[in-house]
Amino acid sequence: MKDDESVSVNASSSSFPPSASQQEDRELELKHQQKEEGFQYLLKVVEWLQEQEFSQLPLVRFEAAILPKEVIAVIEKEADAYSYYTWRFFVSLNRTNIRIEQTAQKKKKYL
Repeated sequence: MKDDESVSVNASSSSFPPSASQQEDRELELKHQQKEEGFQYLLKVVEWLQEQEFSQLPLVRFEAAILPKEVIAVIEKEADAYSYYTWRFFVSLNRTNIRIEQTAQKKKKYL
């Protein structure tokens, strides 16, 4: 009979609602999990962006009517050859927020 009594006591003690501190802990765990999932998603976005063709191209765009198209084509070809611009993605995870910083760094060209 003592076994039956202990089972009923255990069942009744687990039916209490969680305390405020337990609820806060659960909410913090959920927030942390969501941050981690968001961070992983942003990392995948950065990887995808780096794989795209546009990220490998220089940031030179000409729409001038003064230069002949042949000159523009040569300048664009040279820009591609020397890779004027490189893109670096720095992903930093802060305790309170996630941010992606994108910086462009110009390479020096020596002729």
